[in-house]
Amino acid sequence: MLIAATFPLSLTGQNAASFARYDSLSYDDYQRRDWKQLIANAEQALSEGYDSYYLRMRLGIAFLETFKPALAEKHFRKALAMTTDDRNAKYFLFKALSYQLKTVESGHLFQTMDANTQWATGLNSGFKPVAAHLDAGYSTGNSIENRSFEALSGEHGLYGQEYAERDNLIYDAGFHFQPSPAWLFYVGGQHIGIETNDRFATREFALQRDSIISIGSAKAYYFHPEAAESIRDFAHDLQQNSVYVQAQWAGSDRWSLVAAMHLLKVRRGFTVSTPGTTNLTDTSYYNASDGRLEHYTFEVPTVNFNDISWNTTDYSLSLHGRFHFGRLSALVGLGRASFNDTSLLQLNAGYQFLPLCNLQLVHQGEIFILSYGRKPHFAYRASLAWKATRRLSLESDLLAGAINNLSEQYGYIVYNNPENIRFKVEVSAAWLISPHLQLQLRYRLRQAEQPFRYAIPENTNLQSDSYLIESNTFIGGIKWIF
Repeated sequence: MLIAATFPLSLTGQNAASFARYDSLSYDDYQRRDWKQLIANAEQALSEGYDSYYLRMRLGIAFLETFKPALAEKHFRKALAMTTDDRNAKYFLFKALSYQLKTVESGHLFQTMDANTQWATGLNSGFKPVAAHLDAGYSTGNSIENRSFEALSGEHGLYGQEYAERDNLIYDAGFHFQPSPAWLFYVGGQHIGIETNDRFATREFALQRDSIISIGSAKAYYFHPEAAESIRDFAHDLQQNSVYVQAQWAGSDRWSLVAAMHLLKVRRGFTVSTPGTTNLTDTSYYNASDGRLEHYTFEVPTVNFNDISWNTTDYSLSLHGRFHFGRLSALVGLGRASFNDTSLLQLNAGYQFLPLCNLQLVHQGEIFILSYGRKPHFAYRASLAWKATRRLSLESDLLAGAINNLSEQYGYIVYNNPENIRFKVEVSAAWLISPHLQLQLRYRLRQAEQPFRYAIPENTNLQSDSYLIESNTFIGGIKWIF
């Protein structure tokens, strides 16, 4: 009984002494601003089972001071759980979230603070402009003019056709603003003007004279029909104007929702061909003495061309969720869209990871599932952003798989292209030339399968095939940060 009574007391005393030691060490490190040593001592204390509000707060501040806000967030949350509604823990958690650009999540936390703590954050609770940007770009399209008759019409050389989008100009502008701390809006507009080309490979028939036989004053003419290879190009343009709206709202300081809408008005002209027949006529017999005249008439196949215009309104609607677990965030999304009269459903899931526990290096991966044409289509996106210096930021992005009809970046970019895109690689650089002005330059390489159709003998249906093409896009812009 004596041992049982005294052992817990002596152990408790030893724990208290050890805890007091670690508390003293961490406080001394905090006073001396020795963040590295503070982190080592505090993590040692936690590993041995010693924990407290002050230990968590000091450790969180040390991680803030060493530019690791994702780790700081974890410890401020622990401190807040120990002292519910603590103003200091809320203040520093707000800072950790803001340093990770969790804008609306930190805004939600802001709304739970008392007036004095809100004032200390420096955040305005009313309307706040965030950023505005203006971009212009040029894209090189598909060079189909060098495609030969044989390549377009296939091995039989009867008929072929293709439609291609060539060079185009891109203009884009947008504005980010916060009507309140827990809400973030983006509104923008885009204009794309594209040169298009409808190309046809056909055989055009003409009468070729074989011989002339003279009989007195009369002459008999003999002919045969001969088909010559012909390439017909019909130039048109495509105008696409669109508006984009995004609303992000935080339901807590751990998750947020993003609702997005993209409306596109597309107007384009194109040429269609229809098969037909025509008669070729020439003189077959002529007698100069009596004026008698006769003609040969040959019926041959021909192709008729007609220009028509087409207008459509496309849309992309989506709802996305962002759930944060320290330096890892889960991304999920559901979208509904209609492009070129094709209705589709889109699901996406992914993650965002901060390898260095801050925004100096950000990796994101995402899987897309699109349902249209009675079967699923899959695509994958991976990106890496690196803040190389205080002013220079670099980013690379890869998108591969079934990209056609895909919406990405919360529906900001949609791929309603005629060719079958295989993958897209993009690199960009942003240079902060002042606290408010940023210059941006982006290059995009896209590889796709250009479809074409051709005829074969004794078959009324055209056959489909494709060949590989590449396009290059250069986009430059400016961004004003309020």
